[in-house]
Amino acid sequence: MIHKTIDLYNEFTYTRDIRETGGFLTVYLHENSPIINPYRKYPAMIVFPGGAYGGLCDRESSPVAVRYFAAGYQVFVLAYTVNSRSVACFREALWAVEYVRAHADMWHILSDQIAVIGFSAGGHLAGTLAVYGNNLRELDDGSFSLANSKPDAAVLCYPLTALSGKYTHAPSAENLCGSDAVFKKKLDLCSYVHAASVPAFIWHTLEDELVPVENSLSLAAAYRKNKVPFALHIYEKGRHGQATGRIDAWDSSMLDGLSKECIGWFDSALVWLESRGFCISDPRVSF
Repeated sequence: MIHKTIDLYNEFTYTRDIRETGGFLTVYLHENSPIINPYRKYPAMIVFPGGAYGGLCDRESSPVAVRYFAAGYQVFVLAYTVNSRSVACFREALWAVEYVRAHADMWHILSDQIAVIGFSAGGHLAGTLAVYGNNLRELDDGSFSLANSKPDAAVLCYPLTALSGKYTHAPSAENLCGSDAVFKKKLDLCSYVHAASVPAFIWHTLEDELVPVENSLSLAAAYRKNKVPFALHIYEKGRHGQATGRIDAWDSSMLDGLSKECIGWFDSALVWLESRGFCISDPRVSF
């Protein structure tokens, strides 16, 4: 396995300001061995951890990456800027997709099988790329790269989709937007779903005490209205922040918060992605 971290600001020759502390892409890559299979190509998954736009949750980063790596993906985890009250995190997310696609041949990636996955606030970040697609110019401060930055699918895990209104998570909205009501309104994802939005697998729990399930229900309704493909899984039990749903992503003192009911989300998402063509490819073999 190749494991390293890439500074996207260096790669895109953009100077950080004092608020821009993120933009670091950690890669988990399968090496194509000349003995095993030098022709194999992989789908890619870019992970956006949650953390209320005020931090980054470790439970939703490397444990998720390892599972997708084991499932046959080239995997990338983005440490994006938080607490900036700016568009920095969106710029970095777009860069991540663009960078992965630009290096598809080098890293044995299928360039039309690049997905994003996000959790909670990270689900909002992934959802923004999915919903807006290449129409993120509304948020562009002149630094965005849009030509090849649209993902091909999104997995949204208990995502925050409303930055305003009764179902928002106020700390996330504050950390991202401050008191800027116009900025918040632009990031109410359900209002911006359109026919070219990216297909999404969405899951949530009814018991989520921080990001109400209405965030996912409203997004699914907007997808349905605009005839964009989606899958929606609502589990009855489970507190906010289930991550992989397995012990590897939880502290032993918190295990009573794990929900056995929603542990199957990962396999369900894999099946959905595979149905959309996300699987290892070898031009010489039919899998």
